[in-house]
Amino acid sequence: MRVGFVRNVGLACLAVAALGLTACNDDPISEDPDQTSRISTNPSEMVIPAGRSGQLAARALNETGEPTFAEFADPVVTPQCVTLQPDPAAAVPIQPPGLFLVTAGNTLGTCTIELSSGGLSATVDAIVVADGVELTCPEQVRSSDTGTLTARLTSSTGETVTPFDQATDLEWATDDADVLAVDDAGGFEATLAGAATITGTWTGTEATGTAGRVTREATCTVAVVADVPASASFLIDDAAVTDLGVVDQTNPVVASEFTVAVFDAAGNFNTVPDEITGISVSSADPGIATATATRALLGEEVALTVEVTPVSGGTTTISGTVQTSEGALPFSATVRVVGIATIDAAGPASGLVGEIVTLDLTGLEDVHEVFIDGTQLDDIFVESRTANQIVFWMPFVGVGTHEIAVGREGALSDPFEFDLTSSGSADSPAFLDPGTAPLTALPLKKVAFQDADQVDHFYLIELAADATIVIDLDWDTGADLDILVTDAGVTAFECTDGATSAQPEQSTCELTAGQHQIWINDFDEAPATYVLEAAIQ
Repeated sequence: MRVGFVRNVGLACLAVAALGLTACNDDPISEDPDQTSRISTNPSEMVIPAGRSGQLAARALNETGEPTFAEFADPVVTPQCVTLQPDPAAAVPIQPPGLFLVTAGNTLGTCTIELSSGGLSATVDAIVVADGVELTCPEQVRSSDTGTLTARLTSSTGETVTPFDQATDLEWATDDADVLAVDDAGGFEATLAGAATITGTWTGTEATGTAGRVTREATCTVAVVADVPASASFLIDDAAVTDLGVVDQTNPVVASEFTVAVFDAAGNFNTVPDEITGISVSSADPGIATATATRALLGEEVALTVEVTPVSGGTTTISGTVQTSEGALPFSATVRVVGIATIDAAGPASGLVGEIVTLDLTGLEDVHEVFIDGTQLDDIFVESRTANQIVFWMPFVGVGTHEIAVGREGALSDPFEFDLTSSGSADSPAFLDPGTAPLTALPLKKVAFQDADQVDHFYLIELAADATIVIDLDWDTGADLDILVTDAGVTAFECTDGATSAQPEQSTCELTAGQHQIWINDFDEAPATYVLEAAIQ
């Protein structure tokens, strides 16, 4: 209808001209509507993923921008990276002559589409890019494996797109380089057991004209397992050990469980069930401790444990092997069993206060203590400890029969009866009320004797703060007693009465906060019953 209207207007103007009139000379519609003056394309540049298609529209326009509906010559593509055909989506009667379907091939790059009509031409750049990236990664590798991951660019139909160099056209990354590291060319090195996700990113190339504008990305996950089993060991706090430490023999006996670990050559744990098939164990001395081993599954990992059951005091070696796909792996460690001590029946049955008592022990190692009537003695009483003997000073606990036991951390032996027959003096010392004096351990506490003749007595005092202490000493005979004050370890003199022969004796001492000892010395070793007073000045 529009074409007919334009032609009729033209005829009217010709009629006016024949009459000598010029009324139609400036009418723009007088331009030839069928004359193509330019070619318009949409889009002016195409970016098409390999294997996919895009629509290109071309229109022949006259000077007023109206379509002339001129026919197009066969398009020319240089080089041949895309193909063109009339768009089959449009109905043929309605389809304008310049509606094309452009399909990208599998070669990256830029080609030019030249469209011609009526002696005029227009060009459109068609840029072929990758439709996707595909990574080829092993599902599982060993912790010492190296190799190269591979990648390719793909079309929409899964075909390989070229040209492509994974060392220059792809950016490689790993989310855990400690497990599996990857270099710029896709080379990998596995180090630790675990899993790493690898990402490959293509950002186009200068050759395609899309560098930085088009990206494609793919990921894969690689599981890293420990290398083949190379060694086995007992494990404590994630460290391989050859000494399991001390196992207590209590009543009833309680077993202790230890972990056995398998390592590859790089020191990584190997817990693969198919590669760790069994475990066996034994004790060098079942009379001290026995051992049993267990292989169990925890999810997809194998766990190895050894249970040590103490029998009696002593040291033994627990040895075993782990059966693996690579052969048997030996492991061993020593274990010390602290048993319940028994006192030699030939030991002393009686004695005096301050007398040295020696007890022979069996079934006990390391630290052990002495208990009198269930109360542990202060360390100041104990002179020496060995694995099978303990020597201590007998404290004043009252004349009569007492029970002596030894043990470790509260585990006591059977008691041994000991008859304390004499205190070594006519009466125990008398103590005066300290009143408000801030002494934290009053009455004074007798803690030891210097020798079996009981000529030297020691008393422990504790001060909460620095203080001046006045010590008075008196006795009932003509003996010569002296006052000395030392530190708690009896390694230094802090105060004395001058070791005079006066009776009574008195010492005034400036003492610091903490523990001190008052030492009562019987100079002439004569029996005496004395009274000791101590107060803060």
